[in-house]
Amino acid sequence: MQISLCMIARDEEQLLPACLASVEGAVDEVVVVDTGSVDRTVACAEAAGARVLHHRWQDDFAAARNVALDAASGEWILLLDADERLAPGSGAALRTAVERGDFDCGMLPLHDAVALDSAAQRVLSGEARQGLPQLLPRLFRRDPDLRWQGIVHEAPADWMRASGRVFQELPVDIIHLGNVASFREQRGKATRNFRLLEQRCRMEPANALVRGYLARELVRAGDLERARGEVEQAWRGLLAEHRKAGNGPRSAGVQIASLRAYLAMIRGESERVLDTAARCLEMGVEHPNLVGMRAMVQRRRAQELAGPQRELQLAAAIDGLRWCLSMADRIFAEEVMAGLTGAVGATELGVAQLLCGRPDEALRAFEQALVEDSGHHGARLGVVEALLDCGRADEALSRLQPLLAEGGPDEWALAACICLAVGAPADAAEFLTTALKLGTPGSEASYRVERFARLAAAFEPA
Repeated sequence: MQISLCMIARDEEQLLPACLASVEGAVDEVVVVDTGSVDRTVACAEAAGARVLHHRWQDDFAAARNVALDAASGEWILLLDADERLAPGSGAALRTAVERGDFDCGMLPLHDAVALDSAAQRVLSGEARQGLPQLLPRLFRRDPDLRWQGIVHEAPADWMRASGRVFQELPVDIIHLGNVASFREQRGKATRNFRLLEQRCRMEPANALVRGYLARELVRAGDLERARGEVEQAWRGLLAEHRKAGNGPRSAGVQIASLRAYLAMIRGESERVLDTAARCLEMGVEHPNLVGMRAMVQRRRAQELAGPQRELQLAAAIDGLRWCLSMADRIFAEEVMAGLTGAVGATELGVAQLLCGRPDEALRAFEQALVEDSGHHGARLGVVEALLDCGRADEALSRLQPLLAEGGPDEWALAACICLAVGAPADAAEFLTTALKLGTPGSEASYRVERFARLAAAFEPA
């Protein structure tokens, strides 16, 4: 079973040699389409034994991909870019998967390195990785219908949608250097992608997936108002596609829905967040982004309720956050929002359990968050609150003291709560005065408003 690596490249002499070295022995041929290099890219490729073709750049990634595809002779097509490389050991796993051959499209985990010189094992372990790995379609069984489409964010979309295709996650890890911020800026990737995405949206106005990519670039650029408009248009297209097909959105649905829910959440539009998550569940889409944002909204809504309604909202939030944390070792095809299956999710779980009156469980959740991210400020304060509610005021004060030097109103108000608990009202009054000078206690985290209201009441005249 012959494997062809197909690449497009331009001015990649810095990264191409290591990329090609990483596939030595794993592939049978390398086809590199050069789109106009003025450096040593062509010489580097030829020195590594690659077949090099020249193609004039036409602002069309799919066209260049298909030039490489047409020149390849392999029964399997592996897709890599020059800023990527197979992780150590992945070549053998690639060969094993192809020899087994019980799939059509291999979904490969891609790991974004934090720096160009990050060691492979540190990237794979997460120590030197940005976010979580993401599954991408990168290995394809060759047949006459395999063609790339799209001038940017190109993919063999029609081929992948064909009935009967078998997709399989493979332990063939890819290390990606192209998302290192300084490198991305140096290459002008964001500007190029934005321009081509706008062009593709004009060419394919009904393509919800492409509009979702454009919205993501707008969010990254900070243009949230325009991003919101693009997301809503993409969302309407997604729902229409679902009604027409009757089988739910494909992977595009998660990105569009996640952006819609995120933009709604930062505007305080809780109903829109819940509606987005509910619609996706109806369409068979379950992802940490949607479950997690829904849980965070449920937790915040619970703060405004009492009795059984409050308990129901908190129970739902806890269930959702536990599910997110249970997904920590799973790799998804769509990017997972930072921390939702780790420190952020565990901290949110701890807060919900505090509000339920379960400080022991909350303490475990906050400590779990700190294992994931030792500097997570919300989790560090959460530990203080949980210890206080467990009746362990001395331990709470010990954990709080390092945070007071640069602390704001919440830190000093928590110190006042601890002083009250140990029978030191004069100190509590002094700390509360300091907190009020620094700002409004509870402004950092709204769930603490109830706690600080009780604190303030303790100093009201009888």
